[in-house]
Amino acid sequence: MPTAVRAVAEHFPPRITEPLRETADLLALGAAPADAWATAAACADLAPLARGARRSAQSGTALADLASGLAQRARERAADAAEARAQRAAVLIAGPLALCFLPAFLCLGIAPVVVGLATTLF
Repeated sequence: MPTAVRAVAEHFPPRITEPLRETADLLALGAAPADAWATAAACADLAPLARGARRSAQSGTALADLASGLAQRARERAADAAEARAQRAAVLIAGPLALCFLPAFLCLGIAPVVVGLATTLF
């Protein structure tokens, strides 16, 4: 378990990597799983995994299913966040486009018609 935790820890941001490394070190030194996972449980992002690992150590249940489910939920949250950012970017880009195209439309579309009508009337 310590080797697997260390290998996985390298793929996360530092705020998650440090508690995982500390947990792996404690597990490698022979600490009780409940004590070793306590540091990871303090991190909000790792709390569900830490609870599952403690439960797995006590009961012998497989941790892989829990980890797979947590990873799937994390991927879904990341995809939702990316979708929200993309939609927000589409809304934010409408303002500058309007500022660029509206004057061009007025100068090239409306002004010639108004000038043409004004010259025929006067």
